[in-house]
Amino acid sequence: MLIAGAALVYPTAGDAHAQCDEPPALRGPQEVTPATSASGVPLNAIVVARYSEGYFEVSREEPSELVELYDCADDFPAAWGGSCEVTGAPVAGRVSVAGDRLFFEPIERLRANQIYAGFFRGAEQDLDIVFTTGALEDTQAPQMGTVLPPSSTDIEESCENPDGGVRIAVRFEPAVDDSSEGSLEYLLYQTRGEGITAPILQSRLRHFASDELVMAFVIPPDQALETACVVVRVVDGVGLADESEAVCFEPLQGPYFEPLCSAAPVRGGASWLGLPLLLWGFARRRRAR
Repeated sequence: MLIAGAALVYPTAGDAHAQCDEPPALRGPQEVTPATSASGVPLNAIVVARYSEGYFEVSREEPSELVELYDCADDFPAAWGGSCEVTGAPVAGRVSVAGDRLFFEPIERLRANQIYAGFFRGAEQDLDIVFTTGALEDTQAPQMGTVLPPSSTDIEESCENPDGGVRIAVRFEPAVDDSSEGSLEYLLYQTRGEGITAPILQSRLRHFASDELVMAFVIPPDQALETACVVVRVVDGVGLADESEAVCFEPLQGPYFEPLCSAAPVRGGASWLGLPLLLWGFARRRRAR
């Protein structure tokens, strides 16, 4: 059996569409963790695929039939962009769904320093992945880096923002973790602003090698006069998380720090941002399908 590795592209908030009538995403898996080509993946990793919005609300497919994970042949070279020759039965695991995410949790821990190939199916598109494990399990929560003062830029009317607005760019130092950096995901929440009564997920970003990461979102013109606050949360490949202190700013004037904008973060544990359908923590409270 042959499973091909495939590169993934992760969109960021604020990217303008080329056309106003851009077609919706194909129904099926959109991205997966660990990222394809990731190395040093912890032996207790959970493989998770995010599907198109609302996929499991209408799908009649059994979730267990949508995912398979295999060992690559022991003599397969550790080269990316090619194919992975797999032999034998797939890895045994527990499959569950929460929101738009499908979880595959191996019953036994993964083999050390081994190449794995996974295959996620969908109604209109499929997704293949290849990754390599390390030698250790992930036992510690990631440590979120420092969030820098956000910058703001006026934007003109566009397909995505017909009334224009203010683009907020949030820059921060990458998190550090005891597992593969390719398993880290960052979630940008707006926790204060006009009409906001609960944290809103404004952007998400997969980790990549850089000294500084950026996520962005747009505040509509009629909300740009109110003080806004953001929090960046990082989640690793086994659901452990950390979050930054809140950063508050005036969209039209500039940033300032005001931790009282939100509840104080809890390092390495759950916090008030633990929204059940947005965080990896829901793998711990998943509902089997």
